[in-house]
Amino acid sequence: MSGVRLTGVFGALLIAALVALSLAGDRVAGVRFDAQDSEHALEPPSRAHWLGTGALGRDLLARVSEGARVSLLVAVGATTLALLIGLGYGLLAGWVGGRVDGWLMRIVDVVYALPDVLVIVLLIEVLQGTLAAVPDIARRVAALVVALGFVGWVGIARLVRALVLQAREELWVEAARALGLRDRRILLRHVLPNVAGPILVAAAFQIPAAILAESTLSF
Repeated sequence: MSGVRLTGVFGALLIAALVALSLAGDRVAGVRFDAQDSEHALEPPSRAHWLGTGALGRDLLARVSEGARVSLLVAVGATTLALLIGLGYGLLAGWVGGRVDGWLMRIVDVVYALPDVLVIVLLIEVLQGTLAAVPDIARRVAALVVALGFVGWVGIARLVRALVLQAREELWVEAARALGLRDRRILLRHVLPNVAGPILVAAAFQIPAAILAESTLSF
Protein backbone atom coordinates (compact mmCIF):
# COMPACT_ATOMS: atom_id res chain seq x y z
CA MET A 1 0.00 0.00 0.00
CA SER A 2 1.45 3.36 -1.07
CA GLY A 3 2.12 6.15 1.40
CA VAL A 4 -0.57 8.39 -0.10
CA ARG A 5 -3.19 5.64 0.04
CA LEU A 6 -2.18 4.73 3.60
CA THR A 7 -2.51 8.36 4.65
CA GLY A 8 -5.94 8.56 3.03
CA VAL A 9 -7.14 5.42 4.81
CA PHE A 10 -5.85 6.69 8.14
CA GLY A 11 -7.56 10.04 7.63
CA ALA A 12 -10.83 8.35 6.68
CA LEU A 13 -10.70 6.13 9.78
CA LEU A 14 -9.94 9.13 11.98
CA ILE A 15 -12.87 11.11 10.57
CA ALA A 16 -15.16 8.09 10.91
CA ALA A 17 -14.13 7.69 14.56
CA LEU A 18 -14.79 11.37 15.29
CA VAL A 19 -18.18 11.23 13.57
CA ALA A 20 -19.11 8.08 15.51
CA LEU A 21 -18.04 9.76 18.75
CA SER A 22 -20.14 12.82 18.02
CA LEU A 23 -23.18 10.77 17.02
CA ALA A 24 -22.96 8.75 20.22
CA GLY A 25 -22.88 11.93 22.32
CA ASP A 26 -22.66 11.59 26.09
CA ARG A 27 -23.53 7.88 25.89
CA VAL A 28 -19.82 7.25 25.30
CA ALA A 29 -18.98 8.30 28.86
CA GLY A 30 -21.94 6.52 30.42
CA VAL A 31 -23.13 9.67 32.24
CA ARG A 32 -25.14 12.69 31.17
CA PHE A 33 -23.17 15.71 30.02
CA ASP A 34 -24.95 17.98 32.53
CA ALA A 35 -24.73 15.63 35.55
CA GLN A 36 -22.94 17.43 38.42
CA ASP A 37 -20.88 15.79 41.15
CA SER A 38 -19.18 18.40 43.35
CA GLU A 39 -17.30 15.73 45.31
CA HIS A 40 -15.33 14.82 42.17
CA ALA A 41 -14.71 18.32 40.80
CA LEU A 42 -11.53 19.03 38.81
CA GLU A 43 -10.36 15.42 38.89
CA PRO A 44 -7.58 14.33 36.49
CA PRO A 45 -8.23 11.66 33.83
CA SER A 46 -9.07 8.27 35.31
CA ARG A 47 -10.93 5.05 34.50
CA ALA A 48 -14.18 6.59 35.69
CA HIS A 49 -13.62 9.87 33.82
CA TRP A 50 -11.33 9.44 30.84
CA LEU A 51 -10.81 13.18 30.33
CA GLY A 52 -11.32 14.18 33.95
CA THR A 53 -14.03 16.44 35.34
CA GLY A 54 -14.76 20.15 35.33
CA ALA A 55 -15.24 22.68 38.11
CA LEU A 56 -18.77 21.38 38.77
CA GLY A 57 -17.78 17.71 38.63
CA ARG A 58 -19.21 17.17 35.14
CA ASP A 59 -17.53 14.54 32.98
CA LEU A 60 -15.49 16.28 30.29
CA LEU A 61 -15.66 13.39 27.81
CA ALA A 62 -19.46 13.43 27.99
CA ARG A 63 -19.53 17.20 27.46
CA VAL A 64 -17.06 17.09 24.56
CA SER A 65 -18.98 14.26 22.87
CA GLU A 66 -22.34 15.99 23.29
CA GLY A 67 -20.92 19.29 22.06
CA ALA A 68 -19.43 17.53 19.02
CA ARG A 69 -22.84 16.11 18.14
CA VAL A 70 -24.46 19.55 18.17
CA SER A 71 -21.56 21.06 16.20
CA LEU A 72 -21.76 18.30 13.58
CA LEU A 73 -25.53 18.72 13.25
CA VAL A 74 -25.21 22.47 12.76
CA ALA A 75 -22.28 22.17 10.34
CA VAL A 76 -23.87 19.50 8.14
CA GLY A 77 -27.22 21.32 8.12
CA ALA A 78 -25.63 24.67 7.25
CA THR A 79 -23.46 23.10 4.54
CA THR A 80 -26.46 21.32 3.01
CA LEU A 81 -28.44 24.56 2.94
CA ALA A 82 -25.50 26.50 1.46
CA LEU A 83 -24.96 23.78 -1.14
CA LEU A 84 -28.60 23.76 -2.23
CA ILE A 85 -28.80 27.55 -2.54
CA GLY A 86 -25.38 27.98 -4.13
CA LEU A 87 -25.90 25.11 -6.55
CA GLY A 88 -29.22 26.40 -7.86
CA TYR A 89 -28.01 29.99 -7.99
CA GLY A 90 -24.74 29.15 -9.72
CA LEU A 91 -26.38 26.85 -12.27
CA LEU A 92 -28.88 29.56 -13.21
CA ALA A 93 -26.27 32.31 -13.48
CA GLY A 94 -23.74 30.25 -15.42
CA TRP A 95 -26.20 28.67 -17.83
CA VAL A 96 -28.32 31.71 -18.69
CA GLY A 97 -25.43 34.18 -18.84
CA GLY A 98 -25.76 37.70 -20.19
CA ARG A 99 -27.51 40.35 -18.13
CA VAL A 100 -29.13 37.80 -15.83
CA ASP A 101 -25.70 36.49 -14.93
CA GLY A 102 -24.43 40.03 -14.35
CA TRP A 103 -27.28 40.96 -12.01
CA LEU A 104 -27.09 37.70 -10.10
CA MET A 105 -23.36 38.09 -9.57
CA ARG A 106 -23.79 41.67 -8.32
CA ILE A 107 -26.13 40.31 -5.65
CA VAL A 108 -23.46 37.76 -4.73
CA ASP A 109 -20.87 40.55 -4.49
CA VAL A 110 -23.12 42.50 -2.11
CA VAL A 111 -23.69 39.50 0.15
CA TYR A 112 -19.99 38.59 -0.02
CA ALA A 113 -18.99 42.11 1.05
CA LEU A 114 -21.06 42.00 4.24
CA PRO A 115 -19.19 41.07 7.46
CA ASP A 116 -19.99 37.43 8.17
CA VAL A 117 -20.15 37.63 11.97
CA LEU A 118 -22.45 40.66 11.94
CA VAL A 119 -24.82 39.07 9.41
CA ILE A 120 -24.90 35.79 11.33
CA VAL A 121 -25.63 37.50 14.65
CA LEU A 122 -28.41 39.61 13.13
CA LEU A 123 -29.99 36.61 11.40
CA ILE A 124 -29.86 34.52 14.57
CA GLU A 125 -31.65 37.24 16.53
CA VAL A 126 -34.32 37.63 13.85
CA LEU A 127 -34.84 33.91 13.45
CA GLN A 128 -35.03 33.23 17.18
CA GLY A 129 -37.76 35.83 17.44
CA THR A 130 -39.58 34.34 14.45
CA LEU A 131 -39.34 30.80 15.84
CA ALA A 132 -40.40 31.75 19.36
CA ALA A 133 -42.92 28.89 19.51
CA VAL A 134 -40.22 26.26 18.82
CA PRO A 135 -38.44 24.62 21.81
CA ASP A 136 -35.28 26.45 22.91
CA ILE A 137 -32.57 24.05 21.73
CA ALA A 138 -34.29 23.32 18.41
CA ARG A 139 -34.80 27.07 17.85
CA ARG A 140 -31.13 27.85 18.46
CA VAL A 141 -29.91 25.04 16.21
CA ALA A 142 -32.31 26.03 13.41
CA ALA A 143 -31.25 29.67 13.66
CA LEU A 144 -27.56 28.70 13.49
CA VAL A 145 -28.13 26.43 10.48
CA VAL A 146 -30.01 29.08 8.50
CA ALA A 147 -27.60 31.89 9.42
CA LEU A 148 -24.45 29.91 8.59
CA GLY A 149 -26.03 28.54 5.43
CA PHE A 150 -26.93 32.05 4.26
CA VAL A 151 -23.35 33.21 4.69
CA GLY A 152 -21.78 30.11 3.14
CA TRP A 153 -23.70 29.83 -0.13
CA VAL A 154 -21.99 32.69 -1.98
CA GLY A 155 -18.64 30.90 -2.36
CA ILE A 156 -20.34 27.78 -3.70
CA ALA A 157 -22.44 29.87 -6.11
CA ARG A 158 -19.30 31.49 -7.55
CA LEU A 159 -17.62 28.12 -8.00
CA VAL A 160 -20.67 26.51 -9.64
CA ARG A 161 -21.08 29.47 -12.00
CA ALA A 162 -17.46 29.29 -13.12
CA LEU A 163 -17.69 25.55 -13.72
CA VAL A 164 -20.94 25.85 -15.68
CA LEU A 165 -19.58 28.71 -17.81
CA GLN A 166 -16.69 26.45 -18.76
CA ALA A 167 -18.81 23.34 -19.27
CA ARG A 168 -21.45 24.93 -21.49
CA GLU A 169 -18.82 25.60 -24.18
CA GLU A 170 -17.77 21.94 -24.37
CA LEU A 171 -18.52 19.86 -27.45
CA TRP A 172 -20.63 17.35 -25.55
CA VAL A 173 -23.02 20.15 -24.54
CA GLU A 174 -23.29 21.25 -28.16
CA ALA A 175 -23.99 17.63 -29.10
CA ALA A 176 -26.75 17.41 -26.50
CA ARG A 177 -28.30 20.59 -27.87
CA ALA A 178 -28.10 19.25 -31.40
CA LEU A 179 -30.04 16.19 -30.27
CA GLY A 180 -32.84 18.48 -29.12
CA LEU A 181 -32.46 17.95 -25.39
CA ARG A 182 -33.99 20.58 -23.15
CA ASP A 183 -31.80 22.85 -21.06
CA ARG A 184 -33.05 21.33 -17.82
CA ARG A 185 -32.08 17.82 -18.90
CA ILE A 186 -28.68 18.97 -20.16
CA LEU A 187 -27.96 20.66 -16.83
CA LEU A 188 -29.11 17.79 -14.62
CA ARG A 189 -28.00 14.80 -16.69
CA HIS A 190 -24.81 16.08 -18.31
CA VAL A 191 -23.40 19.31 -16.86
CA LEU A 192 -23.99 18.69 -13.16
CA PRO A 193 -22.38 15.19 -13.04
CA ASN A 194 -19.30 16.54 -14.84
CA VAL A 195 -18.77 19.43 -12.40
CA ALA A 196 -19.79 17.59 -9.23
CA GLY A 197 -16.22 16.78 -8.11
CA PRO A 198 -15.01 20.31 -7.29
CA ILE A 199 -18.39 21.19 -5.80
CA LEU A 200 -18.28 18.25 -3.37
CA VAL A 201 -14.73 19.18 -2.36
CA ALA A 202 -15.85 22.77 -1.66
CA ALA A 203 -18.78 21.46 0.37
CA ALA A 204 -16.44 19.24 2.40
CA PHE A 205 -14.32 22.26 3.31
CA GLN A 206 -17.50 24.13 4.24
CA ILE A 207 -18.18 21.76 7.16
CA PRO A 208 -15.09 22.62 9.27
CA ALA A 209 -15.56 26.30 8.37
CA ALA A 210 -19.11 26.15 9.78
CA ILE A 211 -17.84 24.46 12.96
CA LEU A 212 -15.22 27.19 13.38
CA ALA A 213 -17.82 29.91 12.83
CA GLU A 214 -20.13 28.29 15.36
CA SER A 215 -17.35 28.14 17.97
CA THR A 216 -16.55 31.81 17.30
CA LEU A 217 -20.19 32.76 17.90
CA SER A 218 -20.20 30.90 21.22
CA PHE A 219 -17.91 33.59 22.63
